[in-house]
Amino acid sequence: MKPEILSVEVSRCSLEHGFGGRPDRTVKLWGALGVLDLKTGAKADWHRIQTALQAILVAPECMLPPE
Repeated sequence: MKPEILSVEVSRCSLEHGFGGRPDRTVKLWGALGVLDLKTGAKADWHRIQTALQAILVAPECMLPPE
């Protein structure tokens, strides 16, 4: 598995949803675009929420609904 890294920590804003953030990485892997969130600590329940919010932020450039 070797994703092509498209951006690193680029600020984005969702006017539709009223929030912004900096996804760790946007990547292309096996022809699909998405978010790669790097974690160094222990697993936490909020990690899934953070990754979902990052998917919403990159959805316009990926031209895919985050669902």
